[in-house]
Amino acid sequence: MSRIRGGGRRTAASDLESMAVLVQHLSALLSGGRGPAQAWHELLEFQRSEASNPSSDQPDVSRTLDLGFLAAAAQAAALGESPALAIHRRVEVCRCGGTSLAVTRQWARLAACVHASEISGCPLAELLTRFALDLEHSADAERSRQTALAGPRASVALLGWLPFLGLGLGLLLGVDPVDIVLRSPIGGLSGVAGLLFWVVGRVWSARLVHHAEAGA
Repeated sequence: MSRIRGGGRRTAASDLESMAVLVQHLSALLSGGRGPAQAWHELLEFQRSEASNPSSDQPDVSRTLDLGFLAAAAQAAALGESPALAIHRRVEVCRCGGTSLAVTRQWARLAACVHASEISGCPLAELLTRFALDLEHSADAERSRQTALAGPRASVALLGWLPFLGLGLGLLLGVDPVDIVLRSPIGGLSGVAGLLFWVVGRVWSARLVHHAEAGA
C-alpha cells in the first residue's frame, strides 16, 4: 500500500491522498471476501496500528479524524446498522466542531458510496475503487494548482519588498531618502502615499492569490 508523502505536513493534496489509500484498502478487503463488518473492523485496526507507529508519515490530526470516522462505521456495521448513517452523523458532529470542510466532504462522499451500495445492491468494492481513483486525480490536480500558484506567491513577496530595497539602494548611492521624507513636506507626503499604496498593493495581491486558490 502506498504511503502519504510530504513529511507529515498536512495539505489538501495529502488529505485527498490519505483518503484514497484508505478507500483502496477498504475496497481490497471487500474484494478479498470480507464481509462489511469484518472489513470495517480490520481497516480500523490497521489504521490504529498505523497511528501508533511513530514513523508513519500521515499527520496526527488526519489519523485521529480517520480513526473517529472508522470507529463509528465499524461499530455500526458490527451492530447490523448502516455504516453510511454512522459516518453521516459523525460528519455533522465534525462540521459543528469546526473540522476542515474538505475532510468532512470526502467522508460524506464515502458515506454516499456506501449508501448507494446499500440501497441498490451494487458491489461496494467497485464503487470504492472508482471513488479512490477520483480522489487520486483530485490530489494530482491540487498539487498542480499549488505548483502553478507558487510563481504568483513569489512575485507578491518580491514586489512587497521592492520599495524597501529601493530605499537601501538610495543609501548606497549616497542619497538619504529617510532624511528627505522626514524634512521635506513633499517628501513626507510622498512617503505617506507610498506607504499607503504599499499596504493596498499587499492586500490586493494577497486577495488575488487567495481568490485564485479558492477558484482553482
